[in-house]
Amino acid sequence: VDSVESFLSSVQKGHWENVLTATSTLRLPDNKLIRLYEQIVIELAEARDVEIARALLRQTAPLQVLRQSQPDRYLRLEHLLQRQHFDPHEAYPEGSTKETRRLAIASDLASEVSEV
Repeated sequence: VDSVESFLSSVQKGHWENVLTATSTLRLPDNKLIRLYEQIVIELAEARDVEIARALLRQTAPLQVLRQSQPDRYLRLEHLLQRQHFDPHEAYPEGSTKETRRLAIASDLASEVSEV
């Protein structure tokens, strides 16, 4: 990436368009891509951008890997998109929050990216 600091800041702030653009050229482990895409789908559901979230869920490679490898986790996202109202307790189990998940994802990705 052009700047690791800028990339990680985009993750922490939820600037997903920038993050997806940057990750499109990177080779990242499936588990890290899955966590990233899962978070984006959750945040799109929270913003009620359900159609975009559904498209990501059903048409991106990382989430198709999730569908095959962990169908229950995938179905949890599908159900989240079907709800009329967003429930943060359902979306962020075990006391986590949007911010703590973003920080964890940024930390995970930090070891995978370098400046060019």
